[in-house]
Amino acid sequence: MKKRKFIFEIPGSIGNFGCGFDVLGAAVEIKNRFVFEVAGGNFSVDIKVKGYGKNILENSANNPVWKSAEKVFRKIGFSYRNLGKIEILEENAIPLKKGLGSSATARLAGAFFANEVSGRKLGKNEILEIVAKMEGHFDNAAASLFGGIVISTQVGRNIEISRLKKAVKNPVVIAVPALEISTDEARKILPKNYAREDVVFNLSRVASLIHGLNRGDVFPFMFEDKIHTPFRKNLIKGFDEVKKAAISSGAKGFFICGSGPSLGVLAPSRIAAKKLSLIMKKAFSKKGIRSEILITRICEEGITIRKG
Repeated sequence: MKKRKFIFEIPGSIGNFGCGFDVLGAAVEIKNRFVFEVAGGNFSVDIKVKGYGKNILENSANNPVWKSAEKVFRKIGFSYRNLGKIEILEENAIPLKKGLGSSATARLAGAFFANEVSGRKLGKNEILEIVAKMEGHFDNAAASLFGGIVISTQVGRNIEISRLKKAVKNPVVIAVPALEISTDEARKILPKNYAREDVVFNLSRVASLIHGLNRGDVFPFMFEDKIHTPFRKNLIKGFDEVKKAAISSGAKGFFICGSGPSLGVLAPSRIAAKKLSLIMKKAFSKKGIRSEILITRICEEGITIRKG
């Protein structure tokens, strides 16, 4: 049997994007790459990892790539063991467990591989629903799948995706602290009920943010949030100091990336991005926290698929 190769490049993402809790997602130009080779013969799955997750995700039965592939295979009733030997190479440029959508890229890669190798029986939205169910929310997976800035809306049992036609061109600066936050923990600390004024506050911010993104210009107040940030910031040592330093130095917007611990800003320019990167790193350092800085931008293109 001739080897078949499938290559997926998938951008990372920022869930919530400030005030859009579980609704807004922004794809960023930091990508994970996944290479699948199907060789026939006796069934086996071999997973190798380069970059983030090396020696952690390799050949793990809980590897999200293969877990999501199995979900799709089962849904469409495909006997994947007949494929024979499957080799998977993950090249991870997105830090793990830092709120930048690495798990969503892995699950999308596995799901799309399963769909491609079995004859493309599912559409994009059907795959998105499978992946989002595994993720527990739509925002990261939707942004990585479609690219740009997306709005995910649950309508009955279906999901409707609206993609903003114009993404801001501002550089995105992300400070990735040496902290770990469990997504489950970050959800459990959120209240089950909110005051009316806090809901109205967020509605006004989301409306303003979408308007600003559509016209290509945003301001810090548009990213303000009272749904998740006031609670999750307590899990991120140095949050207040980093925010104060970034906003006072000209950041156009400040936000927790997903459930954290990464913190992001939109910079007015490339020069300002470099300045903000140093300022954010220094603010974390003053609190005794090491951090990695990523300077990127909104990625207009979602998942790309090539066959070798």
